[in-house]
Amino acid sequence: MQYNQVEAAINFRTVKAKDEEGNVTETKRDSIKLHFPVPSYEDIIAMIEAGTAEGATEVAKNNLQLITDSLFNTVFEVAVSLAKENTSLTSANFPMDELDWAKIANAPEAERKSRGISKEEWADFAEDYISAMPALTGKDEERVKRAVAMFINKFGPIKSDKKSIAVLRDQLVVYAEQAPNAGNSFKVIEFLLKKADALIEAEVVGADDF
Repeated sequence: MQYNQVEAAINFRTVKAKDEEGNVTETKRDSIKLHFPVPSYEDIIAMIEAGTAEGATEVAKNNLQLITDSLFNTVFEVAVSLAKENTSLTSANFPMDELDWAKIANAPEAERKSRGISKEEWADFAEDYISAMPALTGKDEERVKRAVAMFINKFGPIKSDKKSIAVLRDQLVVYAEQAPNAGNSFKVIEFLLKKADALIEAEVVGADDF
């Protein structure tokens, strides 16, 4: 195959350790930057043709299965995200139209980028935000934890409350600019800021509009 070389980095979590005297130390592995081999469009077409051909080899079938699995995982991740954002969703009322491939591919940039944020990255962000923000804002930990819950749920529970979203956005800016470890959560912060901006700018339709 003639792979495309896509540059990206493998980032690691900050690990905190406490000694017997209660002193906390933080260690973090350096990122690993690589050029990842990604099949070209021509390679993908060739694998589909080989995997669906009569008498396809086991290797060809496995190549095709990996493509199919990758496509399914993309759709499944969107479904999981929707389910977490809206607790009223069930098997009976799930918005299947949101899982249309073209709709997923053409979603706003912030939505697409959020799918590339791992559970570990969200967890690291939440932990550090809760640790840093009481001292930076004077807010008690319970209020900070409520803010984190809105962030983790991508503002879902308050998506029509522009005033609350704006407050949370301002607090996120404080964290980004002043928290020592905020740089470790760059992807999360970037996504949340763009998501907040989109919700604030969105037109809200109410009963008076009908």
